[in-house]
Amino acid sequence: MWAVYGWGFVAHILSARIVKYIPPSRLTPSPIMPCPSLPLECSLAIFSYVSSPATFGALAQASRQFRGLVIPILYRNISLFTESALRRYCKSIKNDSKLALLVKSFSITSSATPQNVSSDHHGFLLGIHEALKCMSSLTDLSICLVEEPPYQQRHWCVYSFSRPVGLLSNQKTHFNFNSYTPPPCHSRIFEGTTFQLRCLELRMDYDSGLIDFLTHQPSIESLTLLGAVPDHLTSMRLHLPPDVLPNLTHFHGHYTQVLALVPHRPVRSVHVTQVDDTGQFEDSDVFVCLKDAVETMAESTGPLESITFDDEDTDYGLLEVVLFNLPYLKVVTLFVSPHGQSWLRYTNPYWFALVRDKVPDTPSLDFSPK
Repeated sequence: MWAVYGWGFVAHILSARIVKYIPPSRLTPSPIMPCPSLPLECSLAIFSYVSSPATFGALAQASRQFRGLVIPILYRNISLFTESALRRYCKSIKNDSKLALLVKSFSITSSATPQNVSSDHHGFLLGIHEALKCMSSLTDLSICLVEEPPYQQRHWCVYSFSRPVGLLSNQKTHFNFNSYTPPPCHSRIFEGTTFQLRCLELRMDYDSGLIDFLTHQPSIESLTLLGAVPDHLTSMRLHLPPDVLPNLTHFHGHYTQVLALVPHRPVRSVHVTQVDDTGQFEDSDVFVCLKDAVETMAESTGPLESITFDDEDTDYGLLEVVLFNLPYLKVVTLFVSPHGQSWLRYTNPYWFALVRDKVPDTPSLDFSPK
């Protein structure tokens, strides 16, 4: 029977009947009707035609055999996009920590400020922290706790996990270490975790405690560091020892982080974000900052093959600096404002011919404006 109808037909019939008769929201193992076990290859063939999490959940209700195979699939890659979903998931992990051992990829997106002003913000972060501590098999992590307008008054936290040091402020601060309770800094959610990451993306507030975390993550290959407020508060430079992140090949973040993370590491791809996060830079200041970043990136042991500058004030002269200092580049992406001389010059084919003549050793580089 199986060979006659094919796995696609079988999967379609099974999933249709299961979804119709069994609520997809429940994953409890009972009641489950007894049925003969299928060969493993049959079950896997059926799963290959299923893409909906609801259908996978329904299959988990069909038999104990399906449940044992489906649960690891459901929990392997977790993506949560609301605060309420994140709170529910953290609660489920707390009730059954063994499920966290199945997670390989964990991605969360939420507002940095709880939707309900009466909600316990510290408890919100603590729930994430407790869930992460259980995910010992995690390799890919993305945390986006982004502030939404109107932005609140923000302070950088600069204390270690065990002892506060102070707050960045123009006013002198005197601490009573016996009574001081540190604010819920986001970097503390990594305290006590045991996973070894391959990919890390942080779009949130972070403090110097992140340095200690990265020091113990030698497997990271791709790193993104952006702030909770878009294009703002992303320039706190991380001073890492040169032997930290020995396998880093891709970095996305503020230009000051490029200065700290790219040199002497095998970085092959860099995405530089907004340089001016205060609105007080002149165009010439932006150019000087990016020029400094380019000259620093030349110290990568990559060699660097791809670079992206995502700044509306990118100067037309930057491309000449890039090609002169980074001769092994294969891809250069510049986001240029359509207003002003930069755009007019970049779209002039004669200028590209001039640049190509200056760097004849890069014949495969595509100069075409997009």
